[in-house]
Amino acid sequence: MSPKGAIAVPRITKSSVNITVAKKRHTLKNTVITALNKTILFLGRTFAGHVHDYTMLKEEFPPEQAWFEFMAVLVDLGYQGILADYVGEEIHIPTKSHVKVRRTL
Repeated sequence: MSPKGAIAVPRITKSSVNITVAKKRHTLKNTVITALNKTILFLGRTFAGHVHDYTMLKEEFPPEQAWFEFMAVLVDLGYQGILADYVGEEIHIPTKSHVKVRRTL
């Protein structure tokens, strides 16, 4: 029993920590070409998730042919190398931004 006015504080003991780990999924990927108004122009075959985006593009559109010569193409950073392998005046890939972080001591 605790003295009058004293507050009983439970003892803190080691407890187990529950960590939830997400299981890996077997993902599937497709190459999708759309117009600016989001109309689907091409839907490529389905690949396993571990295949790189640019590898899928090269398999579906061989670089030996001028697929993108007369059209404006916007791609994401998953298509590194498209400017070297494909012919086209308006192939746009974003530049990777280098963010400088100030470190404080």
